[in-house]
Amino acid sequence: EQKMLILGRALMLRPKLLLIDEISEGLQPSVVERIAAALRDERRTNGTTILIVEQNLPFALGIADSWAVLKLGRIDDAGDVTAGTAARVLQHLKI
Repeated sequence: EQKMLILGRALMLRPKLLLIDEISEGLQPSVVERIAAALRDERRTNGTTILIVEQNLPFALGIADSWAVLKLGRIDDAGDVTAGTAARVLQHLKI
């Protein structure tokens, strides 16, 4: 709930750019979906650019229209979100 309040405050300012770091971490799936819906609506309604740093790949790709993977501070790979994006991004993870 606190993250929703913080996000709501930020969105009230109608920013042109919104920076978000790990907003879905530790949240219940229902809350994560509410946040995703709010961010999609913000992007669609106000044209806000949203830069997300996120480990929850389904959440991030559900909001994004483009993506990038950073490695050592540089863009290692990037593209538009498509059906094959998750597999392409996962190739960069060394688990």
